[in-house]
Formats: sequence, structure tokens, C-alpha cells
Amino acid sequence: MFYLLKELNGANNVGSTMKIPVSAGTYQLCSVLTADGAKATGTAVGAYIVMEGGANGKVIPTGGGDMLVTPINGDMIFETALGRAGTENLAVGDKVSIHTDSLTIDPTTEGALEVVEATDAHTQGTKVRVKFIKE
Repeated sequence: MFYLLKELNGANNVGSTMKIPVSAGTYQLCSVLTADGAKATGTAVGAYIVMEGGANGKVIPTGGGDMLVTPINGDMIFETALGRAGTENLAVGDKVSIHTDSLTIDPTTEGALEVVEATDAHTQGTKVRVKFIKE
């Protein structure tokens, strides 16, 4: 899960919320969505964090519906976990991707997230702090 810890440059640590249209499916709290409302995985650029659904997820029926989200900006720092084990410890500045669950990171593929706090472990479940790279 991508938990918003803080925003840099003096902003508060509470993201603004809005509703966006999404396709049918189950969406878990603090998962990442792309700009078009799809679940973000791999090297996709995250645009929104889901703000409802809890651990069991919110089910959107056939035909789609609306989801409460927070837009991601490049000043937001998130805590998440490794969705799979890496081959070595992460370092500040390493680029990583979004794991297939849209809730954690994949340390084995370079993607659109940057590590902002190094970790002393590379096992699945290890906590890590990241920011989304926004051009």
C-alpha cells in the first residue's frame, strides 16, 4: 500500500481528493492508478492513489463507476513495501517500478518511482520510501 507520509516544499501531508471514472474490477485502498484510471503496474506512471475500498477493496460493477482518489505529485513521499525480493539492497536514488499488485514496488525493474530512503534489506515485505517521478 502506498501511504502518503509527507509532501515536500511546505505542503501538508493530506492529499486533495476527487472522483475519477474507472473500469469494472476490485480496487484496494492505497493502490496506484494511471491517468486513465487503470491499475498501475510495471513501468506505468502512477497518477492517482485510491482513497477508498479498505483491505478487501471496492468492487466496481460491470459498466464501470467512480473512485475516490488523490492525485499524485512529485513532492509526495510514500511508504510502501517490496512486492518481491530484490538481488541487493536499495539505495537512495534507485529507480523502481510498481509491482503487479499495484500496492507495492518491484525492485528488479527500473520504473517511474525513485527511492528516497535506503533500506538495509532486499526481502519481500521490506518497507521503503519512494516518490513518483513526475516530468
